[in-house]
Amino acid sequence: MKSHSRTRCVLVCAAFIGLFSIFSFRLIYLQAIKHDEYAGLAAEKHVYKQIIHAERGTILDAKIVPPTSQNQKRIEQDLHALVQQHLELSNENLTWKCEQAIRNYDPCISCATHFLDMSVERA
Repeated sequence: MKSHSRTRCVLVCAAFIGLFSIFSFRLIYLQAIKHDEYAGLAAEKHVYKQIIHAERGTILDAKIVPPTSQNQKRIEQDLHALVQQHLELSNENLTWKCEQAIRNYDPCISCATHFLDMSVERA
């Protein structure tokens, strides 16, 4: 009876080792060997181009006004008030607060807000 149990245990362990080996080899194959192919496919999925044909003819001219330019005056007013309220902060923290205030209006500008070169004259 004991040899039958021992044989079964060895077979089960061998099966687990076999399955683990198969999954490991497949993982290595996908991540190391096929990496470039699947990275290219993934990159293509991020850009989706959809052509919409104009029903009434060709569009010859268009003017797009982004929301940030529509709110420019209000952004500047809010930044002025924000700076007045937080003059006790260091320049680095004050710059961060101003960038955060700009992102409140347009979250897409968050990458571009690091352009903010701010100098504070403290009296």
